[in-house]
Amino acid sequence: MAHGNHAASPSVSPSARLGAGSPRYGAHEAGPAGPGTPAAVRAFWFWPGLLLVMVVGLLVRSPDLDGRALDNVERAHFEAAGLGAITTAGSPVEWAKQDYYWARRTLWDAPAAAPGVLQGISTRMATRAGLKVGFSRETALRLFSMILGAACIFLVALLLRSVCPDEPLVALTGAALAALQLGSVFLSRSGTGGPVAGFFLLVMIYAGWRLFRDVREQQMAALLGYGALIAVSSCLAFGFDPSAKTYGVILAVAGVLLFRTGPNGVSKWPWFSTRSWTVLIALAPLAALVAFGIGNGVPDHLSMEPFLHARFVSWPVLALAPLGLAGAFTRDMRWLIWLVLWTLVPALCSVTSGFHWAPPHAHYFTLHLMGIVLAAEGAGVLWGLARDRTPGALADAAVVGCLVWMGLVTWSTIHGVGSARLLVNLP
Repeated sequence: MAHGNHAASPSVSPSARLGAGSPRYGAHEAGPAGPGTPAAVRAFWFWPGLLLVMVVGLLVRSPDLDGRALDNVERAHFEAAGLGAITTAGSPVEWAKQDYYWARRTLWDAPAAAPGVLQGISTRMATRAGLKVGFSRETALRLFSMILGAACIFLVALLLRSVCPDEPLVALTGAALAALQLGSVFLSRSGTGGPVAGFFLLVMIYAGWRLFRDVREQQMAALLGYGALIAVSSCLAFGFDPSAKTYGVILAVAGVLLFRTGPNGVSKWPWFSTRSWTVLIALAPLAALVAFGIGNGVPDHLSMEPFLHARFVSWPVLALAPLGLAGAFTRDMRWLIWLVLWTLVPALCSVTSGFHWAPPHAHYFTLHLMGIVLAAEGAGVLWGLARDRTPGALADAAVVGCLVWMGLVTWSTIHGVGSARLLVNLP
């Protein structure tokens, strides 16, 4: 078995199986052993590999952004931001004044119904820039979501690399799944604030994880740095999608219940924990925005059809996720708690909140990406169980097969060809 402390028999990676001289990663000398992932691609290849995966993610998301009409949700954002009247006449100073008056009028007239003030300002700026270089208004509306949706690939890899620095193949696998998974690709190509809010929510989750695992009570510089990152990212996420407040509540509860126990294992009452107070103070600006109702509109919900279809074609992620829970358990109990906190809890919220099976855009986007983190851990378990050449080849084939399937379905859906188009009826 590959779990437990396996320093005596380190796992052998796909690259190590090709040559006896290759270094072997995944052996843990002490502490939580993890799933024993044979992620022994050389560390040198991690960053070039991640760059390649991100290029693929951009290529998958970029085709024909202006080739389809705006759907109802995009149309609502388009009209609320007044993009039809945007022109390139005038100076940047005049543009800034126009955006300021638009934001002030929006917040003054209907602060609770504003569909994301930051979403409106960013799309107005993107529309002017797009018109300058020849983009249509539809492309400009979707361009910002596409770029930050693709940037989430990097955040998934960064989160996985922080917990398994000696197993870079796990992080690369998570990045590849994020690049190809239909749900994240579909939303990245839509002109809503969901993907942008999802990007900042992932930043918040990453900052919270580092604060939870690495920072001690006396490290004031690190506490201030991660606290500031949580404050900024949570407010920016809320400015693009009101469903971000759900994740703020989850992090606040985690700060009280979990962060009182430091990395050294010493537990305090929450009110005597500097880390708990750091999280609560960092989330105070978000709480103030919610209390004053600034930009606190009704989140855009997905229709049932794309929700169910994206679930269907993401069966590799759903199949690997339970294995990921086992891998996280053998690696670090804190990591298991963190993954459960950001996958199962939001999933239950999406099901039980008014019995809406179709969650808000940002909620759905972030939930899928955290599910991909779990699936990457599951791939690590497959590799960790493969001690010999034949099981190793089967594990490699299983992971590659998952990536090929998801890439085929996503490409066929976007381009409207192939048998997968018959199964997945998305725009």
